[in-house]
Amino acid sequence: MAGTDIRRPTDVPADTSSATAVIPSSASRFVRFDALRGLCAIAIIVYHIGEEASISPEPGFAGVYFWGSAMQTFRIFLPPLMVLSAFLLYRPFARAIIADTPRPAAGPFIMGRALRMLPAFWALFLFVTFTLNLHSAHGVAWWVKPFFLVHFWLTPDLGQWMPAMEHSWTASVEMALYFFLPAAAYFIARRARRGRTPEEKARRIIVPVGIMALVGLGWMFWSYTPGRGIQTYYYIFMPFGYAAFFGVGMAIGTLSAYRQVTGEVPRIHQWIARHPLACWGGALAALLLYFPRFLGPTDGSVGTWGATADHMVEYVLFFVFGTLAVLPLTVPELSHRALNPILNNRTLANVGRYSYGVYLWNVPVMYLYFHRGRLFGNTPLGMNDVPPHMALPEVLWFSVYCFGVTAMMTWLSWNLVEHPAIKLRTRFGAPKSALELGYSQLTPTTG
Repeated sequence: MAGTDIRRPTDVPADTSSATAVIPSSASRFVRFDALRGLCAIAIIVYHIGEEASISPEPGFAGVYFWGSAMQTFRIFLPPLMVLSAFLLYRPFARAIIADTPRPAAGPFIMGRALRMLPAFWALFLFVTFTLNLHSAHGVAWWVKPFFLVHFWLTPDLGQWMPAMEHSWTASVEMALYFFLPAAAYFIARRARRGRTPEEKARRIIVPVGIMALVGLGWMFWSYTPGRGIQTYYYIFMPFGYAAFFGVGMAIGTLSAYRQVTGEVPRIHQWIARHPLACWGGALAALLLYFPRFLGPTDGSVGTWGATADHMVEYVLFFVFGTLAVLPLTVPELSHRALNPILNNRTLANVGRYSYGVYLWNVPVMYLYFHRGRLFGNTPLGMNDVPPHMALPEVLWFSVYCFGVTAMMTWLSWNLVEHPAIKLRTRFGAPKSALELGYSQLTPTTG
């Protein structure tokens, strides 16, 4: 179907010679993807430091400090991780549908993802329980809910959330994605395979995936309406609210899969290759637009229509930032002298490789700093407790402490828990990584 948005124009040849892989097929990781993960992980630690140092008040508070506002803005770096995860994991399903080949088996796929995520999460839960929260560990539910990653969803009372594990809601949302992808691929395939050409199939995949953006926006709007009150902070951690981020990741994966199967270069890939700074310029614009949201009082954090509008603007900016940060990474030809030092930075890539551990451990490390919890003979700070405001010198020391101890805990987590669990995947016939699902190259096939 000539003239569509998926296929390249017929008078522009596909430059497959320059469409080199992101890294050689023999490499075990993608440097660009891991570099983005690393950058996001560092930004999220900075955001958490601002929260725990009590210099990043939520909207609705007067007298917000400039640097506290800047640190709070770094929460916008979470959506790219969700978009990237959906892209990497859905791409083999989309490729199988477009190429009319068998899809990855659901059982090994879910087992592989569970072995990657659950053991480290269980280690975190046990550590936090025995060092900080043992005084609250009453009843079977306390122990069972976190082992199935439903501790947020089955705890509507925010006052009962586990201290030092507030950030782990993302693990529950991510695990929900792992169960959703094979099921979604099954139903999408039934519709998409009625397409006569790869292009028609790709379009039939993208259309239902695009509906997920409306689901996410609708859920967040409902969650932030004044009638929800304080329970807003329970509903927004449900996976439905992040459907938009996962959906756009799946759509980006479909475009990449279409290109690999057919050799056709999507028009959007051509445009990004010709304008390598455009997408990240748009992402930077979204970040800068988000920053003023914290510079002064707003109409309350929840419970008013003004707050609802404020959070909807936030959601749209999150969506734009996440999409524009990830999309260029999927274009193999992308290269720019200003971007390459960041995209190919091995230090950032190494941080990204261990980013799951970084994300899990940075918050408990911060809790230990305040000497509150069973280990210190008292109770930890809860959701409604605000740590004392830190002066700038202590914030700097607190930051050094957080990054240093988080790095140590991440190293221990990887070597004692995560890496041994990854090795177990072969016993279940599960892929050890996304590369074993067919990501060795992002170049289109030829011939």
